[in-house]
Amino acid sequence: MASPFAVRSFRFQWPADMLTSWAFEMEALILGWYVLATTGSVQQLATVAALAWLGSLFSPFFGLAGDRVGHRNVLCFTRGVYAVLAATLTEPNIRRATADEARELTGFAIGGIPPFGHIAAIRTLMDPDLGRFELVWAAAGTPNAVFAVTPNELRVLANAVVTPVSAGRAPGPEPLSANAGTA
Repeated sequence: MASPFAVRSFRFQWPADMLTSWAFEMEALILGWYVLATTGSVQQLATVAALAWLGSLFSPFFGLAGDRVGHRNVLCFTRGVYAVLAATLTEPNIRRATADEARELTGFAIGGIPPFGHIAAIRTLMDPDLGRFELVWAAAGTPNAVFAVTPNELRVLANAVVTPVSAGRAPGPEPLSANAGTA
């Protein structure tokens, strides 16, 4: 019974399989928590779980397709489908806050909401197109006060996530990258 453990290449097979199983369970748990915490929607949590199950349901067909058209082509295709699904499922959750929501979350009236210094911790998104400018002007707490700041300093100060927010890219220099260095 223990004879496979005498073979060096099989000695760590069981611990490796155990750690892999644990990692898959943790991935499912953390992904579920993340989806529920960021969207607040049990429906989207169920959608993510159903999509994960669909992968198991259709995996024999992907194996057959991989044998016929090449595994790399199937992998590229499925990753593309995942990206489209992610964009489709997350886009409807972004909306403009109402005036009351803005004041409640930031402590400032619309027209003067600064990019940081809010009364509650909120997730800040920053469009990479702001990186085209040497300086941007941000609200400073009142509708009549602004301050100049470089896009990179703004990203650091606001702890912003750099992600496309605008509908299209305006012409001009290259935008700020998501992994730009600190100010």
